[in-house]
Amino acid sequence: DTVMRALYHRFHKKLGRGWTDGEFRAVCEEAAGGPLTEIFAYASTTKDVDYAKYFAYAGLEFEKPEILPEAFLGAVVEDGKDGRPVVGATEPGSPARAAGLNAGDIIASWNGEAKNSASLEASLKSHKPGDRIKLEIERNGSTRMCEINLANRLKKTWMLRPVADPDPLARVIQDGWLGR
Repeated sequence: DTVMRALYHRFHKKLGRGWTDGEFRAVCEEAAGGPLTEIFAYASTTKDVDYAKYFAYAGLEFEKPEILPEAFLGAVVEDGKDGRPVVGATEPGSPARAAGLNAGDIIASWNGEAKNSASLEASLKSHKPGDRIKLEIERNGSTRMCEINLANRLKKTWMLRPVADPDPLARVIQDGWLGR
């Protein structure tokens, strides 16, 4: 609210215009009382946020997801109109994303065999993390081969819990964030 009010009054009301990216950043840093280099780096890239670091400022521990023993590709695959498996999406940080799979890619073969989405899922279950698979991918009329190292699936739950004895600043941040 502080930033938006300042932008409105300084630029719209006084100058009759909007603001530049640099002016926006300057007002944000003024409101924060210091540089926001790291925050703006997150806003301008696809870099993963270090959640554990930021929750720690509020006296909270971030428990990472449990690592499961099953193999993980990291792609949502559905049968296309012709029955062949098509990548619908890939998860950030997944083996599929690292191998360059994109939404719309057709999986022409999996380890040399044609598959549909159900048989591809069954084949994935027969593998373990660390196994290397070979996919033939069709994209925009061209075909390419890619090799993917399967990873462990993660249990998609995250937990936050208060640290036993947060420092005074962390307690103030936590109380403000939780509305206490």
